[in-house]
Amino acid sequence: MVLYRRAGSPYWQVRYKLRTGAWARESTAQAAIENAIPTACELYDEARFRQKLGLAHKGTTFTAVAYETLSHLRLEMDAGRGRVIYSSYISVIERYFLPYFGERHLETLTAREIALQSANQFGIETRICDPCVEFLLD
Repeated sequence: MVLYRRAGSPYWQVRYKLRTGAWARESTAQAAIENAIPTACELYDEARFRQKLGLAHKGTTFTAVAYETLSHLRLEMDAGRGRVIYSSYISVIERYFLPYFGERHLETLTAREIALQSANQFGIETRICDPCVEFLLD
């Protein structure tokens, strides 16, 4: 594990080697070295723990995936290859899903939670006998 400072940044960065042999880099978000050292150790320990569980060394957030999806949808629409429904997808993601799921890691989300959020946002009663909703809620 290596602690270093990037030029022009007040924060310490940490670089550590993964089991795969690849190097991972993260910011400690700490300006003082006394605070950066324990933070770097925590980041390294978390990455090793996540790898033992078979997860990515750094979790992906809903926001990161949503913005990537929004970018792709907009590019398709601008190129004339997008469907008309893409504009609806964009507004639903921006208006309903981003504020609710935000910075949560993807592995913490369940199909049930997403279905319930969808049902609540769009006024669907979850007691109805809709096979799609029942499938997602089971």
